[in-house]
Amino acid sequence: MPRPPLSLPRIESSESLLAFLRGHLDWPLPTDALADELTFDWSGDELRLPRSASQKLGGGIIRQLRSFVSGQPWGAHSRDVGKFLKS
Repeated sequence: MPRPPLSLPRIESSESLLAFLRGHLDWPLPTDALADELTFDWSGDELRLPRSASQKLGGGIIRQLRSFVSGQPWGAHSRDVGKFLKS
């Protein structure tokens, strides 16, 4: 039976994103882990972004979720500029 349409919650922090991924999408994330334990942080320089793209981060970072299972073929990223933003 198809699932009913998903009502997307307002995601305003790393913790609310992780709760959504765990609770609504059944991602295998540890329930006791903090966002900093589940992500790698990258600066524009580390990603070798052009200066114009790096400036759009406004001193912020790109967060990459760590792999959850061995051989995971996909990844997820978000942009953090002091205040959590959806990506």
